[in-house]
Amino acid sequence: MPDWKDRSNPQFGRRRAVARRQGAVRVRPASAWQRALAVARERRPRHFDEWQASDAVCHRRRAIDFRALPRSCDPLWGGGVPPIRAWRKRRQIENVLGPLAELTALLKRPAHIVDFCASSGHVALPAAAVLKGVTVEINDLRERPIDIARERIAALPPALRARCTARVGSTESHTGPFDIGVALHACGVATDVVLETCLRRRAAFVLVPCCVGRLAQRANRGRNARSSLPKTEAFAACFDLPKSAVWRGALSSDEAKALARAGDCTARDQLTADDRERRACKTVIDGDRLALAAERGYTVSHFVMRPFGITPKNDVIVGYPSEWCRA
Repeated sequence: MPDWKDRSNPQFGRRRAVARRQGAVRVRPASAWQRALAVARERRPRHFDEWQASDAVCHRRRAIDFRALPRSCDPLWGGGVPPIRAWRKRRQIENVLGPLAELTALLKRPAHIVDFCASSGHVALPAAAVLKGVTVEINDLRERPIDIARERIAALPPALRARCTARVGSTESHTGPFDIGVALHACGVATDVVLETCLRRRAAFVLVPCCVGRLAQRANRGRNARSSLPKTEAFAACFDLPKSAVWRGALSSDEAKALARAGDCTARDQLTADDRERRACKTVIDGDRLALAAERGYTVSHFVMRPFGITPKNDVIVGYPSEWCRA
């Protein structure tokens, strides 16, 4: 037996590498998503790298002393989140409130914020308590989380309670005006429905996408399909991949779907080389969303939550209408 096949040999890895270079070991062909990622890197838009390092919106986490807030604003005491998960949820909220604070300052007037796919208002209620003068609306398709949200609102001080509302309904059925849309871990195409809703209203957005693999399933009939599928034809394009003109010129639909399926990386701390490649796939999918917004007159950027390990789905995409800078 050749020594590069003997796994008991202490030099197995080194000798196998030498054998591979000499052609004795067959190299596994690249998978579909790896080929698609190579194409995406070669053909990426010229603004793609700028969006990853953009300073258009401040990306600093806004530290919050949750003990100083009303108890119902805290995901631990008000939202009933278990302690360890509540610590991570607090850090996620702080990362979302950073760009929210910058956007409200850029707007130069009290903003109306809608927290889509909001559960019981984990983002909206701290935002109302921390950001001066804003009004918030908690929107979710499920009745039970909204009932909890209303209980949390009822426990707030009167001045703060007057600036918070809750609504049962789908994202695409929302008809009222708003200035900023937020979605923390809206699953699959739900993020795209929120994005499209914001673009149609010329509202800013702060989105933390989740479960991008669902974008490759047009006929999603899974357990959570009812909450993730758009119910109107006007939002059917949310399933299209790629979404933006610039990425449609770079990737085919099959390549984009391969990237979406590979992009569901759940590694939290120690990233392997394969994990980093899969995160790069998700970055391309989020870059396609940002390119769509940029093509419709938005200033866009992307950043990663800090600390890194608070959630595997820690990419944040931010955008606001370019006319806000000229106001």
